[in-house]
Amino acid sequence: MKINQFAVYRVNNTVEGRKIWKHSMEYVRKNKLKVIIENYHQIYLDAFPRQETVYSLWERLNEAGTVCKNGERMCVSDVLITNRNGEISCYYIDKETLFHLSGFIRMNSDGAVITVDTSNYEIKDRNGKWRVTDDLILLGNQFYLLENEKYGKQASSMILDAYGKIIVEQASRFDEKTKEAIRNYLQKGEPKKAIAEQQQKRLLYWQKAYENGEYIRRKESGTEQNYDMVDGVVNNRKKIEKKTEQKKDKKRVSVIMRLHQKQYR
Repeated sequence: MKINQFAVYRVNNTVEGRKIWKHSMEYVRKNKLKVIIENYHQIYLDAFPRQETVYSLWERLNEAGTVCKNGERMCVSDVLITNRNGEISCYYIDKETLFHLSGFIRMNSDGAVITVDTSNYEIKDRNGKWRVTDDLILLGNQFYLLENEKYGKQASSMILDAYGKIIVEQASRFDEKTKEAIRNYLQKGEPKKAIAEQQQKRLLYWQKAYENGEYIRRKESGTEQNYDMVDGVVNNRKKIEKKTEQKKDKKRVSVIMRLHQKQYR
């Protein structure tokens, strides 16, 4: 089943977050600030109606005003994330428009050789060095648009997966034709199915971790086995202790009952 939903993210009250807070995209780019999910937290999550576009959704939220429990409105520097048919897109909210964000979410794939920061990359049987200019998360997999560092827009770009495999030979951007080619590639099962499922689970765990709140994440960070265990109980300690106590109590009762039985025989 396809999940169509959107979320609004706001900067954390940290040094890096305060640098971005309520600043325009022009300011962010000028000062080379990092707009990445680690510096943000989720304040709103809801369904993304099929009939709506990203811009109509943004306009509707602006008109409604409230986007979180304490009655706050969306503001400049918030990030709007949409998930439609497995395609995740991120947008920086400016005063009068939205800016598409590349690299806001970074999926750390085991064995990956390409990230959103990759440059000076060599592609087998291709001349020159290549750099990443855009990325796309589709069905739990991350893909990258690479352009030739020497020729730039004058030469054809190409799309690779995180492992360096060429998916689309010639592409100028992630348009609908390119996305369809990527979907066909995924349906053929070229990336191992187990890897694709693992990536999808990581994305869901990431979502759940951010829904559970920043304080809980920080408290449980490094102690849980994986993100689906981020539940407000450090390493499930209390739950385990409670179960252990129940087992002990049950054992004590059974011993007492046996003693009484012997007395009355």
